[in-house]
Amino acid sequence: MGQILSRIVSLMTTIMGQMLSRIESLAAMFHAVITSKVSGAINTIIHSIIRALNILIPFATPGNSLVYDLTHFLVVVIILYYAPVVHRWIRSAKAPIDHAPDPIQRIVNGQRLATAQRLTPVTAQNTTTGITTATANAQGATAIQRAVAMADHGVNPTPGLPVTDSNVATAADRSMAAQPIAVDLQDTPQEGARRRSAWDIIIEEDLRRRAALAAASGNMSDSEDSTARMRAYTESESSAAAAQRAELEAAPAAVREAAPATAPAARPVGAKKAKSLARKEQRRAYNEFIREEAERKRREDEKDQEEREKVAEEERAVRRQIHLALQNKERADRELKRALELEAKVKEDKDRVAVIKLVTRSLDEGNPVDVAEVAEAIDHSVQWVIQQLRFEGVLSHKDSSSTIVTRNGMIVRIGKDQIKEMYKRIARDLDNGAFGDDFAPLEAMGHVLADIVTRDNI
Repeated sequence: MGQILSRIVSLMTTIMGQMLSRIESLAAMFHAVITSKVSGAINTIIHSIIRALNILIPFATPGNSLVYDLTHFLVVVIILYYAPVVHRWIRSAKAPIDHAPDPIQRIVNGQRLATAQRLTPVTAQNTTTGITTATANAQGATAIQRAVAMADHGVNPTPGLPVTDSNVATAADRSMAAQPIAVDLQDTPQEGARRRSAWDIIIEEDLRRRAALAAASGNMSDSEDSTARMRAYTESESSAAAAQRAELEAAPAAVREAAPATAPAARPVGAKKAKSLARKEQRRAYNEFIREEAERKRREDEKDQEEREKVAEEERAVRRQIHLALQNKERADRELKRALELEAKVKEDKDRVAVIKLVTRSLDEGNPVDVAEVAEAIDHSVQWVIQQLRFEGVLSHKDSSSTIVTRNGMIVRIGKDQIKEMYKRIARDLDNGAFGDDFAPLEAMGHVLADIVTRDNI
């Protein structure tokens, strides 16, 4: 029994060992496979990133060809050049489309400022009296029919504008007159009180700025005139409704019957549309005022053009005369300077010749020459006299003689005879003991030579 149990235990141990070895081998194989796969994937990702970077940044790779680099550079330049254009195109595609006003609205009031001014009372009346949308639409259609009838009878439906083809109703406009018009009755008097546009503030600020600039430059009258014209222009724009009512009263009976007394002069619109119309009208009025000011200034400039040209021609003539006088003065100065230089040169040549003759004659006679006396005689400096003598070769070594300038400013000529006499006297004085113990050969030679020259000159 014990042997059987021992065999069973040994068998179980063997089986468990084999199973563990199999499991370890499988785990090692699985680990190797997983490691190779992961490393291969990582290497693939890294190579892909490097390849993408080489494509995007070709200049960082030395192996790329020049054609590849130039092509990449051209592509980058084109992309950077057309990027703003593409961006503007995308923005314009996403931006809302601003539709132009329809012809019926152009016939009614031409988008005048009076539309925004008359909008608030009409909306408030509709809100307080409880008029329905259908009633308001009917009133708007009646107003359009009245404008068409006025155009048919030759009455201008848009006061302040000439009666042209663009202001006269067409067949298409008459066909659109019968269509209902959408009316926004949700506006309130509080919202109407906020219809003051930012353009009012801009125009007022511009007027004040013009007045301040004109006052600073001393032209206050022109600024006040411009301010008055701008205010008058705005008031004339705001009186469009009154002019339209006056034309309606003067219209034929058919027109008055077609238009009820309480019919609004313009199609009522919403608050946002009214604000937009008011801003556009303010901009139009402001720009037209600026154009009128420029036109007025241009007309004033044309009136004074002839006088300004005459003054400019006189100024040009004066400048020409001044320029001619300056040229003549410069020419005279140059001629005078040239004459003075020529005279100075002639005088200098004469003085040079005189100095050479005087010094040469004195030296030939064996007499020394005082440089200071010569310079005073010809009215020149001592340096100039010495410079001229050296330039002409007088102060030089020639043959057996030398002409020098001593420390005392004397010009002397020393020849063989003076040198022989100097040596004889030095030898005699040495024999007689005249120099003593402190004999200096060079100093003794100088004193003896100076004595010989002075004695000969005496």
